[in-house]
Amino acid sequence: MSHDIKELLQDLSEDAPGAERIDLERQIGKGRALVRRRRRQVAGVSLVLTAGLVVGVNALPAGPPAQSQTAIPAPADRVLTKSSAKDLMLVAASYQTRAETTAGKFYRTRVLDADTSFRTGSGAAAYTVEQRTITETWFAADGSRMWFGVRKLGARPATPADEAKWRAAGSPTNWAIEHPDTASGKPITISGAASAPTLSAASGAAAKFYLGSPVGLTFQQVKELPTDPALLRQRLLRDKPSGTPEAKWLPVMLSKLLLDLPTSPQVRATAFKLLATQPGAQVTPQVRDSLGRVGTEVAWTGGLRLIVDPASGQLLTLATTDKPVQHLLLQSTWSNETPTAPSATIR
Repeated sequence: MSHDIKELLQDLSEDAPGAERIDLERQIGKGRALVRRRRRQVAGVSLVLTAGLVVGVNALPAGPPAQSQTAIPAPADRVLTKSSAKDLMLVAASYQTRAETTAGKFYRTRVLDADTSFRTGSGAAAYTVEQRTITETWFAADGSRMWFGVRKLGARPATPADEAKWRAAGSPTNWAIEHPDTASGKPITISGAASAPTLSAASGAAAKFYLGSPVGLTFQQVKELPTDPALLRQRLLRDKPSGTPEAKWLPVMLSKLLLDLPTSPQVRATAFKLLATQPGAQVTPQVRDSLGRVGTEVAWTGGLRLIVDPASGQLLTLATTDKPVQHLLLQSTWSNETPTAPSATIR
């Protein structure tokens, strides 16, 4: 087993099942823990510089500035109610069971993580830097092996306004930033340059999927997840930490089914049906994600946020209120292609 996979499996078992408080973003990110582990490694070797200090002056990082997630005002004659969230989730459930490829050698998911938790500069000159990472998972149809691919696309100013401040600061390509996830409190250095992609494999007992419990699920257990809403709810609540409200735990576990796991269209439809029953949903139409894709956002009081295409019911983006990170779903389908490291193309 590779060193990276050992680290990944260690990350998957870090949260004790009895913990009373859960970090929503951490729960969603499990299964892509390799990315966060690499970030912590970078923090350990970065230069110790004054927080907010800009290092290096060069050209603009590749690619245009990201678009911020901005709500576009709804038409004045549109009245939104709580039932709008339920209706949208039911449309999404219907979308899952439409004709799609359900056979192939591998199940492939491709996700773009857009992290805007990096701030640099001070006062009125401060601006946000967005770091983008593409992660891919490949699962063999027989459940024998799985692959984890990572490609960091580099960091860049998050919005056009941030780009203007970045240019005024001398157009740096590296930033020393006191990131909120850095336990030491020392600055870390992030770069505008992309890194070489990686691909790691796991097999046998290591080829498992995280869904609430650090023990993990085998591919066969994922395929056996129930399509009955009551039974799926019961299964997902089995590993809920004591003291954690169902309204916070269940939506996050359902989002894991939709984002990461090689579940059947019927199970994904059931996940959306269960989300339709969750209370406290707020609906905002015409919201753009970090790729500029427009959809309807549904935000639950427990902290989960989804952006869904209201016309097709397709899931576009998943996020939480815990941290400014968007998980943008690019691909989730069966494929006969050979597992390879992620390409830099955002598609």
